[in-house]
Amino acid sequence: MFQLLIPVWQRFALNSMVSGNYDKAEKYFLRIHRYKPSISGFEYNLGLIKLAQSKYDEAELFLKKDISLYGESYNRLRVIGDLYYIWGRREDASVSYKKAFSECESDVDRNILNIRIQKCSSENAFDKVRKSHMLYKKGNHLLKSGKNTEALKAFSDAVEQDGTHFQALNNKGTVLMNTFHKYAEALKCFEQASKLTNLPAIHGNVLKARESLKKSRTGNT
Repeated sequence: MFQLLIPVWQRFALNSMVSGNYDKAEKYFLRIHRYKPSISGFEYNLGLIKLAQSKYDEAELFLKKDISLYGESYNRLRVIGDLYYIWGRREDASVSYKKAFSECESDVDRNILNIRIQKCSSENAFDKVRKSHMLYKKGNHLLKSGKNTEALKAFSDAVEQDGTHFQALNNKGTVLMNTFHKYAEALKCFEQASKLTNLPAIHGNVLKARESLKKSRTGNT
């Protein structure tokens, strides 16, 4: 009986990831794994969820297990590189990005990897990355405190320090869209962030911003 429910749970899990409800997504993926332990993508998706939740130790465990089970690929190497980059593990990020570069076929992605590899090349070059992440965390704290204008500035400053910080771009877009209703500006943030990561929630925000922008222009708010 439970085997028949797995496709439904998969849909719920993926929809929850797209909407940014990572706790709910995790619940469904764990339920699926309980009844079908061999299902592919479990480790990768849990790694993405833990990365989005800033649970870096757990994200590393899942992503490394995914690589050990299925081998190195561009997406796997890129995601674990992103984890190390955000985590502040400069040398590990550099190694993963260089491996990902050799597997990458997209000129856009190769350009992004080149930028991050350069940022990982020395402690001095990586200093702005660390400053960017500190500003990002400051923005999250301000956002939780209801200080939306200050949070927006912190996220903007984080992007100024590191234009590849997709989480700061996403949060900046979220504040612009949900608080200030500046849908065109929010869309630009989400589109820029979506070019830097495969996180489903960020790609989902692109669609939300486009729909909100369309409604605002037709007067259907």
